[in-house]
Amino acid sequence: MTESKIQTAIAASAVGLTRHLMATRNLAQDDAYRALCAMETFKLLSNPETRLFLEPNDYLCKCLDVESVSGVDALYDFIRPDD
Repeated sequence: MTESKIQTAIAASAVGLTRHLMATRNLAQDDAYRALCAMETFKLLSNPETRLFLEPNDYLCKCLDVESVSGVDALYDFIRPDD
């Protein structure tokens, strides 16, 4: 996959996650995006080596929810349940 396609996929995922935060936290778009950027899920998504950008939006939204409710350690457990 080319770098351009990877960046497009990451951006599309970020839009979906921002919308998820807007809906679940009743945030304005700018506030939701700022909240997303501060989350570990976004940091992992932004790193092409994790290949998290290949996951469907529902899975990524679940990652956000897990991180929000249970913290970063729970997020890593969710992402890598077999480790």
